[in-house]
Amino acid sequence: MADPKFLKTGEGSPDKLSNRYLGLILRVAIPSPLRTHFDYLPPRGNLSQMASLMPGSRVIVPFGRRQILGFILEHSNASNIELTRLKVITRTLDEKPTITPTLLKTLIWASEYYQHPIGEVLLAAIPSELRSPRLKSKQSYIWKAQDNAKAYSDLQRKPRQMALLDLIRTETTGMQAKDLKAQGFDYALLLKLESSGLLKREPLLDSADPSKFLMVKKETVLDSNVTLNSEQKAALKSINSSQNNFATFLLDGVTGSGKTEVYLEAISRQIKLGFQCLVLVPEIGLTPQTFDRFNKRFKCPIIMYHSNLSAKQKLMAWSQACDESPLIVIGTRSSVFLPMPSLSLIVIDEEHDSSYKQQDGFRYSARDFAVMRAHNESFTIILGSATPSLESLHNTIIGKSTRLQLTRPATEAPPNTTHIVDINSICLQEGFSKPVLDRISEHLLLQNQILIFINRRGFAPVLLCNACGWTSECDSCVSRMTVHSKPAKLRCHHCGTNRSIPTKCPNCSSTKLETFGIGTQKIEDFLTHRFPSIPKIRIDRDTTRGNFNLNQKLSEVSSGRPCLLIGTQMLSKGHHFPNISLVVVLDADAGLFSSDFRGQEQMTQTLIQVSGRAGRGINSGEVIIQSRHPNHETLNLIASRSFKKLAQLQLLERQNTELPPFAHLCLLRGESKYLKDAYEFLNSILALSNNLKLANKHDIVRLGPIPAPREKKAGRFRVHLILKSKTRSLLQNHLKEVIALVFERGIPRKVRFHVDVDPIEML
Repeated sequence: MADPKFLKTGEGSPDKLSNRYLGLILRVAIPSPLRTHFDYLPPRGNLSQMASLMPGSRVIVPFGRRQILGFILEHSNASNIELTRLKVITRTLDEKPTITPTLLKTLIWASEYYQHPIGEVLLAAIPSELRSPRLKSKQSYIWKAQDNAKAYSDLQRKPRQMALLDLIRTETTGMQAKDLKAQGFDYALLLKLESSGLLKREPLLDSADPSKFLMVKKETVLDSNVTLNSEQKAALKSINSSQNNFATFLLDGVTGSGKTEVYLEAISRQIKLGFQCLVLVPEIGLTPQTFDRFNKRFKCPIIMYHSNLSAKQKLMAWSQACDESPLIVIGTRSSVFLPMPSLSLIVIDEEHDSSYKQQDGFRYSARDFAVMRAHNESFTIILGSATPSLESLHNTIIGKSTRLQLTRPATEAPPNTTHIVDINSICLQEGFSKPVLDRISEHLLLQNQILIFINRRGFAPVLLCNACGWTSECDSCVSRMTVHSKPAKLRCHHCGTNRSIPTKCPNCSSTKLETFGIGTQKIEDFLTHRFPSIPKIRIDRDTTRGNFNLNQKLSEVSSGRPCLLIGTQMLSKGHHFPNISLVVVLDADAGLFSSDFRGQEQMTQTLIQVSGRAGRGINSGEVIIQSRHPNHETLNLIASRSFKKLAQLQLLERQNTELPPFAHLCLLRGESKYLKDAYEFLNSILALSNNLKLANKHDIVRLGPIPAPREKKAGRFRVHLILKSKTRSLLQNHLKEVIALVFERGIPRKVRFHVDVDPIEML
């Protein structure tokens, strides 16, 4: 690497033999589909302030006829491009790197592993407010004096710095740069005192700013009044024994076993040691609940970070996470990209949840990225779940992680009882059998709460003509449109298309139109007529568009008053409602025969998780599962709480069929308005893969091209080509060569191309 000190633009020289430029070169990633970096010369002038040109820093560079944002990846002492063709960085945006060196290393890994352009990966890792070409220093700071006797003694010969420091010391709450400038002190003096350890900057929290709630200003950790049981103590001892080295723990605990208490104790130790902790949750709806529980336990800064925050709020939270002082961040998937320079522990709650995998653009797994980040930065990560993913269970078997088990509930309540109701020969009332309605009435008489679960929002999934058999279908997708009653619309849940509900059949003009099937809205209407005096609380995507709506509904349930809670899988994830005594699963059969090989695993996780919402208080709970396949082995194992045996059977099935975790997949998807174009494009990729397989003797299995199970979406036909290998590194090497050739040849304008490494959804 070239010594950057005091170099000026153009001080290098061309290599006489090759016309290569020899001198300081900055390799820059541009947020674009181009899968490469670009060489630039440093900006003109003295380079003694190299912090603004360090890897991870943002810069503005000329790119074609535009001036755009870029990220410095590395320094080099030579370029294969001639000096006359090299362009100069226009300006720098950061006083210190926006992306820390260790985080940059993990992001580069993610770009290579998930086959996504590095510039777009880096752009996704920062808040939207930092993606525009402006100075990050728009964030206001308070400057505070720090004790450093040695550095202070060195100021005796620097009267201006001494005077500035003495001025700041007069204000115990610190001073802003604009006030210091009014006193005649420039910004450069602040930076010098900061670099010598005599000043520290903190993000300024405006009391009028709505983002002020993001950080709770406290200083210590509260003592817990909870006594851990023997299993919790053993798990905590194992976690603490990692001594802040890289270690992955799978905390496998039944619902209600006290996994969160283990998290809290492990985090408490790190905060007392002066470190930072990151807690990932799968749903935005879980962040306020988790925040409240942590806020009662810790007197340190706690930050929430999720997509419902405004751009300004996210920037504020991101800025606070850049500080090195002890703090806790609670957030969803993208929180894994926060800088957090003193990070020493990541907790991923409900690690099995598919929402940790991004489904468009940069298709990364937050869980797997977090594990790699922990590895690169040498700290501990805890993956927690009552229903661990088969991949995580397999990793404990082969020694990649340590399994810690909590086999009994933390409370003294007896275990839930689970019944499967055969609905084959029963007349249902809007999806409810008589035995289920009777049990609901009995639990309501006891002043309890009941959860009704169906993973289908809307009023009904089908609008049907009884005269000719016409059904409402989306013109842009190969799927039926769902009937919604509030407001009255036909809605496609795949592409978002809305349409008025017809008064007569578009095919035969008959007025005999009926809805078929049930959704959360129809269930709410039925229960309103059946139990008019009991409050109904419906929680699905339609009723929780805003953060306030969700929090309000969760507060109603948390009050403990009798109610009928109706919801989708949003309610299956981590919520603690101690007054729910009965859970009813109206339709458990959908996942039993899914076209996705993960279908049964995901159905198992959902049913066990939603069953775990019952009996979390002092009394035991009851779970009723309605099914037309009551003798199905999977349902009976769920009813008998035999998740361990069920996981073993599913792992054996995956091993026999050579599917993850016993093989590794990459899904290549072509999308086009014309099916033929998508097929032709993926067939050309298959030919490239065949040639590489023969040349390199790669043991790669190719499946396809074949139509996607959801063949058409948003007006485009979708075709899949699946690459499979038993060896992850072999698949990666093959994929890297294939993708390089694809982009070298170019992608037809009529086709959209997506690469999904380790796909979670195959539809």
